[in-house]
Amino acid sequence: MSINTPYVEPPISTYLNSKAITNKVPVSATFELTSRCNFNCRMCYIHSSKLADKSEELSTEKWISIAKEAYDLGVLFLLITGGEPMLRSDFQDIYEALAKMGFVISINSNASLISEEIFDLFEKYPPQRVNVSLYGGKEHTYSELCGTEKFKTVLDNIRRLKEIGVQVVIHNCITPYNAGDLVDVKNLADELDCNLKTAPYMYPPMRKDTSLIGENDGRFSPEEAAEKRLEFDKVFYGREVYLSRCRKITDEIEKLSRIEIKEPFNEGFPVLCRAGRSSIWIDWRGYVLACGMFGTGGVSLKGSTLKEAWDIVREDTKSIRMPHKCRTCVYQPICNICAAVALTETGKYDEVPEYVCRMTKHTAKLMKEETEKEDETEKETDTENNSR
Repeated sequence: MSINTPYVEPPISTYLNSKAITNKVPVSATFELTSRCNFNCRMCYIHSSKLADKSEELSTEKWISIAKEAYDLGVLFLLITGGEPMLRSDFQDIYEALAKMGFVISINSNASLISEEIFDLFEKYPPQRVNVSLYGGKEHTYSELCGTEKFKTVLDNIRRLKEIGVQVVIHNCITPYNAGDLVDVKNLADELDCNLKTAPYMYPPMRKDTSLIGENDGRFSPEEAAEKRLEFDKVFYGREVYLSRCRKITDEIEKLSRIEIKEPFNEGFPVLCRAGRSSIWIDWRGYVLACGMFGTGGVSLKGSTLKEAWDIVREDTKSIRMPHKCRTCVYQPICNICAAVALTETGKYDEVPEYVCRMTKHTAKLMKEETEKEDETEKETDTENNSR
């Protein structure tokens, strides 16, 4: 079966997040149960050692207590993530308690540790979806990148999740180690009847244990990342839709380039996503952040209630401004800059990330070349037809 469509958020979720921003309450939350993982993916940017001291992780009871506070605060949509959340021996206890509270639960997982007991639990209390990281389309590629031979196990578990009625979204990151598997991953997603999300952009290392997996060598050069982005689009959308997207974005950029900016903006955009506005992130140590990519700071729940922490995080988020140059940039239609990207790339929210700029500009250049090439081909075809 061919999907050829990305995962689309349910309209009710979009609506409720919009209302939550207006009402200054969080409707979405992420519970990062652990930073440990049973995989050693080369490009991982948050993985701590699987031998790390677990004593800092919040207890079963503490997570359930936080969940009750989140429920009272207005949280409806809950993402459980890690590390690998199912690595915790109490995963089932935490999940069942949260499911009984009525949260709409999604899970980020590598899907290698789903036991019979967890499958039974998911049948009884189905998650809205499970986002499975599948970083290869073949056993060799997968094992080389993830450091473990779990490819078949993961595929079997995805099939089992589908059999019991759980929606699965496959997440794939394009790196120098698996770029040759683009078609294979797409075909697997079609075969498994799963939506597919992919990205060639990898964040710089943040909380990664470099002694375990080395420096982040999973990043392409900015120009290579742009090329892989478009290469995947061709595979995913097909040539006709791909060219249509290239033409649309090229036209938008050209229109913006013709707009005269009379007065420069003094500051950049505020945070425009949901981070710290309708969503909240609690990390494995009990620190509350607007976004998990904001690092290891945040407000500790050891000395604050979740409501107090949310109020602080929301106010702090309001003061964030992204680079002012980005506000008048003609490449906005195709740029994926956000506060987290700027911070992880430069160490500041308001500094232009050179890597992302280069990647975006090269993407636009390639798209324009594609449309020009297509226009030239059409002209040649018309000339041949008219000469007959």
